Amino acid sequence: MEVLIKVCTILGVDFGDIMELVPDIQDNTKKDNT
Repeated sequence: MEVLIKVCTILGVDFGDIMELVPDIQDNTKKDNT
């Protein structure tokens, strides 16, 4: 998990933003499946 955070930091991506996007992506896939 720490490695992922380091990678995100190097890429200039806020890890918090990614964690917020993940649930949205999961919700979208669930809606598509129904």
